[in-house]
Amino acid sequence: ATQFPGTLFFNVTTAAALVQAIGAAVDNQQVWRPDFFGSILFLVSSAFGLAALGAAWRRWKARDLAWLIAWFQVWGSVAFMVSAIGAYIAPASADPLNLTWSDGGTFIGAVCFFLGAALLFPAWRSQTAMPRTSTP
Repeated sequence: ATQFPGTLFFNVTTAAALVQAIGAAVDNQQVWRPDFFGSILFLVSSAFGLAALGAAWRRWKARDLAWLIAWFQVWGSVAFMVSAIGAYIAPASADPLNLTWSDGGTFIGAVCFFLGAALLFPAWRSQTAMPRTSTP
């Protein structure tokens, strides 16, 4: 319920970024705000993912696929928020606040979301695997 709207906000950001020669105020309105709000929705979605783990979210369980997937989503969401903060365009200078945060946060967030998504396959297989029965 929150990840999908977050994704829509990021798609708005991507589409707006394709428009060239926009000023800082318009850039913040059309690019930064959807990016920032999308990041907030991703963080909320991550909190739901951790809540689904119950009390287990607090314990290190690196061999538990559900735990890893939830935490990769959290780390990716935090990285995307850092990216959004770094991409804020200062009206006085028309420059991003911090390009390293913006680019690095986007890269790290994408890697974390990719790893979480890749782990869905073995998690799904382990949940849907039929127990083997011996054949006579």
